[in-house]
Amino acid sequence: MELPRIIVPPCFVSDPSILTEWRYEKRHEAQMVLPGLWLGPMSVLRNADFFETNNVRLLVAVTRPERAESLFRKAGLDPQRFETHCLDPGPINSPLAGHQIISQMAWLMTLFEKAAQLGVGTLMFCETGNDRSATATCAMVMNSMGWDTVRSIQYVQSKRFSVALDESLKYNLQTYEDICSANMVVRNSDGVNGVEKHARKVSGQEGERSSKRSCE
Repeated sequence: MELPRIIVPPCFVSDPSILTEWRYEKRHEAQMVLPGLWLGPMSVLRNADFFETNNVRLLVAVTRPERAESLFRKAGLDPQRFETHCLDPGPINSPLAGHQIISQMAWLMTLFEKAAQLGVGTLMFCETGNDRSATATCAMVMNSMGWDTVRSIQYVQSKRFSVALDESLKYNLQTYEDICSANMVVRNSDGVNGVEKHARKVSGQEGERSSKRSCE
């Protein structure tokens, strides 16, 4: 199946100093994308200073479960201090690669929001930090900021320049954008209905009071 191409123009960088500060070595580090949300490669697991400095306690590996289990075991993370999870991206060499990422976004956003409420940071990572975990991070940005696919990808790329999504990953992000848009329509509709119900209730109460006064 041939997927439609999604053109993502070069990202807009609000702070030009980021361009001069980016070095090849930064590919091996994690970058903050949103407050409390970090994106990076699996090598960050060896950087204890990163976790302490940024108070990161929630780790989500976007890779196969057996791979995630091995990575967390080798990292020797204290289960009393760190919460670890695996987001299985499903088959990668497929036109629909990343579909499983999108299907688990409600669960992922719940984890992230819970961590934020507790005041701790979240690290999203995969082998490189440039594709699968970047896809999940773009979807999180889309959900949090209400942006479309292109703007969300551009924003994440402006934080981590090495991010590179293939057409299948972008296609699934486009699908998630449609889901977010539909959910927003439902929420807005519920809000309008709620206002209308409240207005009718108030109107009914006023009518009852008027009726009582006329009887008196």
